[in-house]
Amino acid sequence: MNATCTVRIVDISQDGCGVAKPDADKVLFVTGALPGQVVRVAIDQHKERYAKAHVLEVLEEEGLEDPLCSSPLCGGCPLQRLPYAAQCHYKENILRQALLRLGHLDANHIDAILAPMTKSPATRHFRNKIEFAFGFEEKRWRLGFRAAKQHTVIEPDHCLLMPEPVATLRAFVADWVNQDPTPAPFWRHLIVRIGQSLQGERSYWLILITRKAKAAQTRQIAHLAQTLFATFPDIRGFIHEERSSNDLWAFGEHRRQSFIPSHTEFTLPLGGKCFALDPMSFFQVNLGAAERLLEQARALFVPFASASSLLDLYAGVGAPGLLLAHPTQRIVSVEAHKASVAFAAKNAQSFGFTHYEAHAGTSETVLPRILDALPKDCVAIVDPPRAGIDPASLALLRKRAFPGLLLISCNPQTLARDLAQLTTSYTVTAIQPVDLFPHTAHLESIALLVPNQERLV
Repeated sequence: MNATCTVRIVDISQDGCGVAKPDADKVLFVTGALPGQVVRVAIDQHKERYAKAHVLEVLEEEGLEDPLCSSPLCGGCPLQRLPYAAQCHYKENILRQALLRLGHLDANHIDAILAPMTKSPATRHFRNKIEFAFGFEEKRWRLGFRAAKQHTVIEPDHCLLMPEPVATLRAFVADWVNQDPTPAPFWRHLIVRIGQSLQGERSYWLILITRKAKAAQTRQIAHLAQTLFATFPDIRGFIHEERSSNDLWAFGEHRRQSFIPSHTEFTLPLGGKCFALDPMSFFQVNLGAAERLLEQARALFVPFASASSLLDLYAGVGAPGLLLAHPTQRIVSVEAHKASVAFAAKNAQSFGFTHYEAHAGTSETVLPRILDALPKDCVAIVDPPRAGIDPASLALLRKRAFPGLLLISCNPQTLARDLAQLTTSYTVTAIQPVDLFPHTAHLESIALLVPNQERLV
């Protein structure tokens, strides 16, 4: 393959790159390209079976829409120019190919169990969590999104994924920081979370992540918090966390100071219940699509409504276990984030669940201690992070063979990998993709598994 070539883009890869097939035995992944385009590209990397490239020039295109934003370098919405129906079509194919190649499921079996994509009810202004990064460039601090596969920070004029007030908050904090634009690598991330009550009332919570702060810097940030409260009445909480590790994670290692009025909680509604959570706890960022995911999960889990117990692995603050079980069931939850464990127990009490056991610790350390004590009719919900189920837990889930196992995944690749292991003991009877992340190549999926000896026809 030459250093430059002209190709037609025919598909989308799992990371949002355009896919071309210039040769029968080689695939080309093109950053910044979409199906419907003919592009001239420069080859960046050669491998035996594939190559990577970037776009030099778009020669032809059809079936694409105007960009949603004026920051093409951001990289946060690589599919934004594809019509939404086309986005869902290509994402369904990403899932299908993962199930075939990594999950080793039979093509006919996939056709029988894979349901059409459940679409997001909103494709704009749907995110309730936005992570901004700081970057020092041209003698000033930038606050925005990292460019695709780079450390450069792009300051958006606007972003159609987030509610409009967030842009005002971002600009305010950026201006405040630049009153004293020291180049020291102190400022790291600003996270904005949008809380909501059952009645739909919104509140804004800010988490500022810095390196280890000196006393003067701590006072400076406290002043910022008070200034924000005075300027924006809808702000309900401000948290300052520190992170010393030299990485790009937007997650504090130590909570330095909090400014949260008494009797104030960060809440998010789902399934008719209002979950209380720590502002750094995990929760779905697209509530409208999460409601549709819940509807699908409830429908799949109907056959197991009479189970006496439910195991909820990677439970977060209690969802989805508290949404799929009934108050008389015993729920055994496992979660590594300590603050989330406390809120899960609190939510269970608030919702009337009297038999809720919340275990703090990783699944691989807690599951071996509790597995043998679970009754035989206990069913399981497993909702791991993008990395998928840890190997130790996978082995135990295979050994136990729960009567019903609902696996919720935000990564088709690790979902398929985990299913390849689990299908030595289980049969996959249904897979439901749900689009929680419009304009990206990411998607959520629900898989229902039953033991092989109880195969459903």
